[in-house]
Amino acid sequence: MVADVKSICDEVVRKVKPNCAEVQGTFELFSRIESFVMDEFGLSAKLMGSVAKDTFLSGDKDLDIFVFFPVAVSRSELERRGLEIGKAVFDKFGCRDYVVSYAEHPYTKGVIRGYDVEIVPAYSIKSTKNLMSAVDRTPFHTKFVLSNLSEHDEVRVLKKFLKGIGCYGSDLKTEGFSGYLCELLVIHYGSFQKVIESARDWKYQQIIDVSGFYSSRDHKKVLRLFKEQPLIVVDPVDKNRNVAAVLSLQKLSRFIVCAREFYVKPKMQYFFPRKRSVDGLSIVNAYEEKGVKIYAVVFDRPAGVIEDVLYPQLRKMLLNFVGFLGRNDFVCVDSWVFGDDMCGVGFKVTNTNVSKYKVVSGPSVFNPVKHQEGFIKTHKKVWLKDDRYVAEVERECLVIDDCVRLFFSGTKDEIKNRGVPLNIAGMICKRVRVLKGRQVLKIKSHEFWCGLDSRI
Repeated sequence: MVADVKSICDEVVRKVKPNCAEVQGTFELFSRIESFVMDEFGLSAKLMGSVAKDTFLSGDKDLDIFVFFPVAVSRSELERRGLEIGKAVFDKFGCRDYVVSYAEHPYTKGVIRGYDVEIVPAYSIKSTKNLMSAVDRTPFHTKFVLSNLSEHDEVRVLKKFLKGIGCYGSDLKTEGFSGYLCELLVIHYGSFQKVIESARDWKYQQIIDVSGFYSSRDHKKVLRLFKEQPLIVVDPVDKNRNVAAVLSLQKLSRFIVCAREFYVKPKMQYFFPRKRSVDGLSIVNAYEEKGVKIYAVVFDRPAGVIEDVLYPQLRKMLLNFVGFLGRNDFVCVDSWVFGDDMCGVGFKVTNTNVSKYKVVSGPSVFNPVKHQEGFIKTHKKVWLKDDRYVAEVERECLVIDDCVRLFFSGTKDEIKNRGVPLNIAGMICKRVRVLKGRQVLKIKSHEFWCGLDSRI
């Protein structure tokens, strides 16, 4: 197994490690931007991210450039001047369609000569104890990795493995592993192979403390501090931050399963998966043969809403919608969101009809009398089952189609009040389509089909 893994990793490195020309071109562009910022604005610009740490993959043309301001500069001035500098950089280097994005504060990003460039304003601080914004940690992350990482290619292999299984990316759309998290895992375990070996046995809320901030006696405190975060990797430059906070339980679980499979049977396919063609009709037919009905609710994507806002909003809507189906006794066995080519939610149900009446359980005869009286007064037909009152209630929706339409119909405010974020409620109010069974074959969204069939 060891020999197989080594030969596979060597081949992966040959394929993903940037060559000298690629590295030189990247640093030449940064050097020109750095000089421009200093000459025009008198401020220091430094390269951050995987390029600065020599862990980037061939073809990943990302330049994360931080412009540093003195701590005496006010937050409002940093934001104003930061945007001014960013716009000047993109104007200077021929990018006319740059955009302003938002993290903790606004920054500019665009494409310069094929590179995805971000110009991020930050404060020049001496210690993370003096953080003035979240991005101020980044230089300390870079410094820590450069001081502690010796096996840069091992990080590249881990990143490519995670990309191949769909678990790489700390954006709120992906909810996967960040580049910094990959670097810390390799620093902690020593190599890609040891990360894989260790991940097979990770427990829920596994604690990885690279800098040893917490002793084993403190682990209960750590679990409380990072409550409900499935993997805990303590930031070596800030012991109160979990580097894996964005990582979802689903993506962590997928990584653990793939690590176990790869350990038993190493294959290059994990790093370079074959693209599968989508046979939508076969997928839909296979589910229908099992008695599972496929539905999709489709609407236009809200204009100007970035992915880090859109996907959490879609997931919030889906959570409330699935809860609504459940309260109406429709059994949803799977659900997912999509927002690439079009927006919407997909879901699978095992029943499309329910009876006209259902039985609801009320208070016990041993509960306060006023509660019993209130239940009896509310319902027309009441009887005792053991010690508890039960009643017959007429359902609002007998057919799932009516239930779906009810949730997604009405004014913007009515839809919003059902747990749909305002941006999305506005688009649903304008136009929404409910597709079922073979009607979903009209959907072109790759994310929809990936959600429907995880093998894609």
